[in-house]
Amino acid sequence: QLFRNYYMKTKIIFGGFMIKIEKRTYIQLFMKIMVALMLTMIVCLCTMSASCKIQPEGITILESDYSTPKLQNIRLTGPTQLYLEFDKEITLKNLEITSENHPNNKTSVDISIFGKNTVFFIDCGREFSILDNYQFFGVVEDEKYNSLTFSSVLQGFNANIPKLKISELRSYYQKPKLEFVEFFAESDGNLAGMVLEVFYKTEAVEFVFPPVEVKKGDFFVVHGRKMDETCINESNNLEEATYKDAVPEVLDFWLDSDAKVIGNSGVILLRERKNGDLCDALLYTEPDKTDWANNSVKEAAVLAVDSGVWIGSSDVKDAAINKKPSGTRSLSRDFSFSEETSLDAEVSSKDMWIFVNNGNATMGKENSLVPFEG
Repeated sequence: QLFRNYYMKTKIIFGGFMIKIEKRTYIQLFMKIMVALMLTMIVCLCTMSASCKIQPEGITILESDYSTPKLQNIRLTGPTQLYLEFDKEITLKNLEITSENHPNNKTSVDISIFGKNTVFFIDCGREFSILDNYQFFGVVEDEKYNSLTFSSVLQGFNANIPKLKISELRSYYQKPKLEFVEFFAESDGNLAGMVLEVFYKTEAVEFVFPPVEVKKGDFFVVHGRKMDETCINESNNLEEATYKDAVPEVLDFWLDSDAKVIGNSGVILLRERKNGDLCDALLYTEPDKTDWANNSVKEAAVLAVDSGVWIGSSDVKDAAINKKPSGTRSLSRDFSFSEETSLDAEVSSKDMWIFVNNGNATMGKENSLVPFEG
């Protein structure tokens, strides 16, 4: 009906002017507007973030994977061997190695022999000295061409790792007395690249041991914070660290922090090397705790149990009891416990630990086993 009269004139107000448009012109203008709207709709559909596929039945939305591969583990497994683990199947596109002591000596690894995989054991064609640090630079790609470029620094491979046990812990701080973790060497070896991990706050604190020889029967101490320039990580000179709480007769090391990182409840882990196997663990807690402080500590406890170095559950109820910390009281390991029971001496449990009485903290010396009477 709108266009019933072919010769009918239509008036449109535009910009304050009266314009007369015949029906024929009006129809042409209408058709052009409709075509423009249809083209706009098609462009919008084609530029949606989801991928589309046109089929006879209609349009099917396809899922797309734009996630970058993740490097889950990198570590040295031998004098020339590198281990890589990813969260999905990838192809190695490039792998280069340089060393801290010889930065111009770059090694390009032949990756043509490797196919798609999630785990790679790579002979890098060069020896990794424990006296040097090495940077690994790589590029990988998944089947959908999502790529990852990674860079990681590892200390050279230590083939002479000593057998160590966590032997004592003091979580108390009152200057000049500091928190500490003590270790006992059950065999000769070199500490190079071994890693202490302390879980108390949300972020774990890590200490990588320098190349230092230890002998069977040695004690050595990692102090919980670095107070000043007298807190020196020792190697040959056992009296180099002169801070008041240093122990002249043993090796002193210091966590690189000026704040509290060894809590009254937490988890201590000792690894053979960066991202390597666990050597020992200590789960400890204050008597009134019903759960770990955060997920970081909880996951560390689970790891200790799953790896077999801590006997019992990862629950806080199966942790050693850190009753009432002070400057002269500590949590001490009873090395005779495994000899008197059927428990394997290679593992740890809450029953091996005693919170000792006043004046019986023995940093750097043979442990006291006089229990706390309070």
